[in-house]
Amino acid sequence: MKKHKTIVFLVILSILFNGVTTGIVSTNAQSPDQEGNNLANSFSILARKGAETIGVTQIEGDLGIAEEETVPIGSWEVGGESYLGPESLAGTVLNETNAYYELLAEKTCDTTVVSEDNTLTTVVLTPGVTCFEGDVVFPEEMLVEADTDESVDYLIRITGSVEFPSFSKVVLTDPKQVEAITWQVEGNITIGEQSQLAGTLLSKADIRLGEKAAIVGRLISLEGSIYANENKVTFQVEQVVEPEPVEPIEEPTLEPTEEPTPEPTEVPTVEPTQVPTELPTPEPTAEPTQVPTEVPTELPTVEPTSEPTEEPFPEPTKIPTAEPTIEPTVEPTSEPTVELTPEPTPELTEEPTPEQTEEPTPKPTEEPTPELTEEYTPEPTEEPTHEQTPEPTLEPEVEPEITISPTPELVPSTVSPILQPMAGEFVPTPLVPNGYIYLKYPTFKWTLVAGASFYNIQIYANSSLVINKIVPASACGTTNCSAVIGPLPYISLYYWRVSAYDGNWRPWSSFKYFTRLNPIPTLVAPSGTISIRNPQFQWKPIPGATHYNIELYKGGGLYTYLTLTRNACSSTICQVRLSNNLPTGNYSWRVKVYIEGSWNAFSAYKYFTLQQPYPQLIAPTGVISITNPQFKWKPSLGATHYFIELYYQASLYTYMTLTNNACSSVICQVRLSNSLPEGNFYWRVKAYGGGIWGPFSPFMYFTVPPLWGTEIEPNDTSPQYLQHIGLDYYVAAGVQKLGDIDKFSFDAVSGRTYVIELYNLDKVLGTEGDYCSSRGYQGMAIDLFNSSGTRVSHQCQAGGNGDVAHMISHTATMTGRYVIQVYPNSTSVIGNYYLRILPKFNEPGAKWDPTTMEPNNMPDNAYQVGIGLNNSLTSAIEWRNPDYYTSYVDEDWYRFYAIAGRTYTVQLYNVANILAGGRGVYLTLFDSLMNQLGYGVANGDGNVHSTVTMTAGQSGWYYFRVLPDSDIVAGSYHVRVLPKYNEPGAAWDSSLESNDRWTLSYPIELGVGNALPTSILMRDPSFYTIRADDDYFHFSVVQGGVYLVEILNVADNLKDYWFSLYVYDPNMNQVARDYGDETDPAVFRSITFTAGATGTYYARIYSDNGSKYGNYTIRVTRTN
Repeated sequence: MKKHKTIVFLVILSILFNGVTTGIVSTNAQSPDQEGNNLANSFSILARKGAETIGVTQIEGDLGIAEEETVPIGSWEVGGESYLGPESLAGTVLNETNAYYELLAEKTCDTTVVSEDNTLTTVVLTPGVTCFEGDVVFPEEMLVEADTDESVDYLIRITGSVEFPSFSKVVLTDPKQVEAITWQVEGNITIGEQSQLAGTLLSKADIRLGEKAAIVGRLISLEGSIYANENKVTFQVEQVVEPEPVEPIEEPTLEPTEEPTPEPTEVPTVEPTQVPTELPTPEPTAEPTQVPTEVPTELPTVEPTSEPTEEPFPEPTKIPTAEPTIEPTVEPTSEPTVELTPEPTPELTEEPTPEQTEEPTPKPTEEPTPELTEEYTPEPTEEPTHEQTPEPTLEPEVEPEITISPTPELVPSTVSPILQPMAGEFVPTPLVPNGYIYLKYPTFKWTLVAGASFYNIQIYANSSLVINKIVPASACGTTNCSAVIGPLPYISLYYWRVSAYDGNWRPWSSFKYFTRLNPIPTLVAPSGTISIRNPQFQWKPIPGATHYNIELYKGGGLYTYLTLTRNACSSTICQVRLSNNLPTGNYSWRVKVYIEGSWNAFSAYKYFTLQQPYPQLIAPTGVISITNPQFKWKPSLGATHYFIELYYQASLYTYMTLTNNACSSVICQVRLSNSLPEGNFYWRVKAYGGGIWGPFSPFMYFTVPPLWGTEIEPNDTSPQYLQHIGLDYYVAAGVQKLGDIDKFSFDAVSGRTYVIELYNLDKVLGTEGDYCSSRGYQGMAIDLFNSSGTRVSHQCQAGGNGDVAHMISHTATMTGRYVIQVYPNSTSVIGNYYLRILPKFNEPGAKWDPTTMEPNNMPDNAYQVGIGLNNSLTSAIEWRNPDYYTSYVDEDWYRFYAIAGRTYTVQLYNVANILAGGRGVYLTLFDSLMNQLGYGVANGDGNVHSTVTMTAGQSGWYYFRVLPDSDIVAGSYHVRVLPKYNEPGAAWDSSLESNDRWTLSYPIELGVGNALPTSILMRDPSFYTIRADDDYFHFSVVQGGVYLVEILNVADNLKDYWFSLYVYDPNMNQVARDYGDETDPAVFRSITFTAGATGTYYARIYSDNGSKYGNYTIRVTRTN
C-alpha cells in the first residue's frame, strides 16, 4: 500500500480554557472590536465571494457569503442558518472580522520562523504569536507547547500562503483547546486530502480543502472563496475508535453468460444512381384536363424512379489536425448489454438507442473480457493477521472467500439465504450507483447506521473482489453516507455491498448492481435524407461530461468541427444548430465527450444526405393589387433549375421551368406575361440540383381582388380613391400618355405619419426633365395635398433606395382626405410604375415582409429588433432589378428600445461575400433625433463584419442603418443587438460567442479547476470576413493581488508567432501582452500581473492570422 507522511500537531494543554474568547483568538482584556466579533463564533463557513463543494460537505454551524447575488454551489448540509448577501449577517460579521484581522496583524511576534526554501523541518510553537515569513509548507511534525495559564492563545501568523500536506493532523490532549488556536494567513490556505486540522483558519484569500479533510473549528475567507470536497466542519472533536473489518461471506454469481447481437454491418444507401433524363417542358398544356380532388398531382413526371444502389461514401479518411492523431475504432468490438431483474433501472428503459434495430439477447452467452485488468489490485496486498490488534486495522483480516457458480442467478430470491442481510437497523442500504453509469470515479452512497463509526465497501466484477475500502463515519451526513471510489474500468457488470462497524462488524447489506458504460454519446439526428440546410445536431447527454467535440465530414474529408460546453444539453438531449448552410451532398458526423479531465473516444459515425431543400416562397401572398404579379422565392444553394406550379380555383392553371438565371444571390423572380383573373390562387416551387429534384415547397396562397387595386383612368383631375393603405394594397399605375398626370386620394388621421413610395418604375420614367421645376431632374414628381387643398410635401428628384425610386414621409396635421399627385419630369415618356401608402412603424396597419423586412427604406419604416442573442435577425440588401429605374443601392433601417445607462452593441455578421464591394457594409447608429452616435465598417472579428457600441443617454428608441459601400451589390446578412455582459439579457451561445468585444466578454472564475476550454472560430468562407476571431473574458481581482493568466492546450493550427494574449485593467488600459516564440510545450501564452485596483480585469485572445482557428484553454489563478 502507498505510504503517506503524517504531520502531527500536538497541542498539549493540561488545563481547561475558560478565558474570554472571540472565536478567533482570545485575550485577557476584551476590546469593543473583539466583543462585536463574537458573532463569528456561530459560523462554520464564512466567505466574501463564494462557497463551492464537490460532493456533500457537512458543517455544524452557519454558512455565510457576503457577495451580492451569490449562492453556495454544490450540496451543503448546514446545521445552522445560511446568510447570503452584503446586507445579511454574513456581510456584517465579515466586515467586523476584516477589521479584527488588522488588529491581530498589529500584535508583536513572540517567535519568528524563517526558511529560505519555505519548507520547514522542525517547528515548536510556544504560547503567544508565532510568525512565519513568506509561503510555508509545514513539516512532518510540529509541537504546540502546553501552558499553565488558562487565558493563553496560540496565534500562528503567515505572511504568504500555507500548505498542509495530505493526512495532516492536529492531535489535542484537551478538545476545548481548539478555541485557542488561530491561523492568520495573508495568502491562500491549501489543505490536503483526509487532513484533520483544528482552530480558526482565517485567510485573506481562498481556502481549498482536499477530499475528506475534516476541520474542528471554522473557516473564514475575508476576500476570496472557500472550495470544499466532501468535508466536515464541526465545533467539537469527535472521539472514535478505529475498527477491524470482518471477512466477507459468500457471493452470488452475477456475471452475464452471453454476448449481445452485434451492430448492423451495413450503411444505408442514400445517393440516387439515376438523374432525370429531361427537364419539364417549358410551356403548359393548353388546358388542364382534370381537376385535382384534394392536392394536385406533381407535374411533370421526371422524378427519379429507383432507389439508390450504392453506399453513399466511404469512412472519412482524414482526422482534424487539432485533435489527437490516434483514431479510435469506429464501432466497438463488444458492448454487452445486461438486463438485471433484481435491480431495475427505470431511468434508462425509456431511452432506446435510435439506430439499434434489434433487441439484445437478455443473457449473453459469453463472459466479457474486462478492460484494464492490470488496474485491479485488490486491497490489501498482504494477508492480515487474524487476531485483533490494540489499535484496530482498517483492512479485512482474511482474503474474502467468494463462490461464483458457472451460470449466475439474476433473481435475488434464488440467492442462498446465508447471503441475505440480517434484519435490523444495523444493516446499511446501498443507494447509488445502480443501473448504468459513466464516471470512472463514481460517488457511492448508502444509508447511515446510527452509532456506526466505519463502513466497509466491497466492489466485485468478473467473479473477483476488485476494491475493498474502509470509509470513516465522517463521510456521513444526517441520513446518508457517500464516498468517491475508483477507478472503475468499463466492465459489463459490477455489484457492491456495504457493512457497518459500531464496535463490531455488522452483517453485509444486499448487493446493488451497476454497469459502467463507455461514455460515448448516442447520436440522434440528423440521419438519412434531409433537406434542411442548417440541420440541428442532436445526441444524448453523458452525465458528468463537461464538454462535447463534434466533427462533421463531407465525403471523406473534414468539413468543420466545434467544441461545446454542457450548456448545450438538457437532461435528455444535447443539440446545436450550425450558423451557416451546408451544401448538398453526403455527410458523416461523430461526437466525443470531455469527462473527468480527459477526452474520451469518439462515437460511431452517423450518416446523412442533404438533398435540395424546397425553396422558401416570398410573394405573391395575401390580397394583391396587380393582375400580373411577380413570383418571388429565395434561391436554393446549388440549384440549377426551378419548377413552378400555379393553381386557380383548385385546378392547375399553368407551370413553367426556369434556370437559375432567374435568380440573384438573394432572390429568384419571374413575372407572368398575361394577366390573372379575379379569384383565389395558390402556387409552389421545387428545385433541381446535385442530380435530383428536391421536394415541393408548401403552397402559398394569394387573391386577385376586383380592379380597385389598378389605376382607373381618367384620374387627371378627379382623384382615384384608395380605400386601403399598407403593404398589401399597392396600386399598379402608369403614365398612359404624354403629359399624363395621375391623382390618388386616401383618408389620413391627424398625428399619424404616412410614407408614400413610387417603385418598380419602367426605366424610361427615369428620363431627365424640368416639368416638376425649372431645373432638370430625373424620374417622377410627387405632390401631397392635405384635405384643405394645401400642398404639404413635394419631391422632384429621385431619392429612394433599392427598387423604390421616390419616397416622401409626412405627418398629418388634420384629419381628412389627402391627395397624391404623380407625374413625370419629362413630358416625352410613357411607362408603368407602382404606388403604395405605408403607415409609420408604430401605427395601425404597419407591416413588413417577414423574409426581407421590406419596406424598411427609411427611419419611419424601421423594422424593430429585439435585444439579446436569441433575437438575431436575418435580412438582405435587395438586388436592384435591372428592368426598373433605380437611383441608389438598397438600404435597411432598424430600431430598438434602449434603457438609459445601459450599454448595447449592434453587430452585423454572417455577411454574404457578394456584399464585399468597396469596404463592405456600413453600420451607422442614430438616436431618436437622428443624431449620428457612431458607425462601424469592416471593424468586426471572425464572422462579425461591423459593430458599434453605445451607452444610452436616455431611454427611448434608437436606430441603425445598414448601407453597402457599393452601388452594385446585394446579399444576405444578420443583425443583432446585444446587452453588456453584466446587464439583463446578456447571454452567450455554446461556443461562448459573441465575446468579440470587452462589453460582451465571457465571465471566467479564478482557480485551476475553473479552466475554460474554448476556441478561435473558423472564418466561414461563405461570408465576407475581415479579421480573425477575437475572444474576450473578464474576471474579478483585488488590489494588490498577483494573478496568472494562462493559455494552454492550444491547437497546432493556432500556434503562431502573432497569436497573442492581452490583459486590460477596468479602464481598458493594456496591462501586458504576451506573443512571439514560446518554448513551454504546456503553456503557450501566460501573463503574471499585480492588480492595481479592485474590480474587473479583461483577457483578450487574438490571432492576427485570419486563417488560424482551433481549440485552446484559458485559465486565471491568483498566486498570492
